[in-house]
Amino acid sequence: MIVDEVLSDQLFKLFASYIQTELGIKMPPAKKTMLSGRLLKRMRHLNIATYKKYYEFVFSAEGRKSELGFLMDAVTTNKTDFYREKEHFRILTEEVVPDLQKVYGNVLRFWSAPCSRGHEPYTMAMELAEYAMQHPPFDFWVLATDLSSGVLDIGGQGIYTEQEIQPVPLTMRRIYMRRGNVLGREVVKIIKPLRDRVRFHRMNFMDEHYGIRDKFHVVFCRNMLIYFEKDVQQAVIRKIADQMHPGGYLFMGASESLNGLDVPVKQLHGTLYQLEH
Repeated sequence: MIVDEVLSDQLFKLFASYIQTELGIKMPPAKKTMLSGRLLKRMRHLNIATYKKYYEFVFSAEGRKSELGFLMDAVTTNKTDFYREKEHFRILTEEVVPDLQKVYGNVLRFWSAPCSRGHEPYTMAMELAEYAMQHPPFDFWVLATDLSSGVLDIGGQGIYTEQEIQPVPLTMRRIYMRRGNVLGREVVKIIKPLRDRVRFHRMNFMDEHYGIRDKFHVVFCRNMLIYFEKDVQQAVIRKIADQMHPGGYLFMGASESLNGLDVPVKQLHGTLYQLEH
């Protein structure tokens, strides 16, 4: 039973400082009401009675290992859909991939960062699989990263509701999805051959080094920078660029811009950028 439903200004400042330091997400006073409501839901789930006790849990040995991803979920919308900003996927297969093949050949690597519950990387994988069937011997794999272990678990399972898959064209559903039943609930599951093309991995964009050995030809980094201050945006894009091949392509979200940032990419059109050679 929750007995303390008021987040004090002092505790809000402590949470805000921690969130900005660990996640890079700006937390002005105007977000206090939003944060308190979302933390309250998490506290109820954990059966923690007060904000103070929840704060103490966050900084406990157990909390430091397990709770940061839940805090991330609490302060971001985590909105995601199949075929979100659909034009990007047309550009990917009609313009970007053919151009990269001229330089890098028929095996390309793609990165969905952040990937949330898997809708974006599976959309990429479906489109790339279609392209591969039409343009053999093209081959690919997709890295999908996020801070939240919860959303990564969902993505790894590849299980979604009928409502979630509505943006997916019917022909693609027939090829890459199968209906089933999980715990008495009607669901749709991504087929295993496509799931095997997508590797899910936990990663915090605020880490100094991302711990990824591979270089990527295409990165989708959409609708994440809106949560960051300019200096954090610049640092993150620079670290992402370090993981890209020269001439690689970077897709940003429709509400984002890299204008004014000192980053090694050039804008091609709209929200499509290319790493400088």
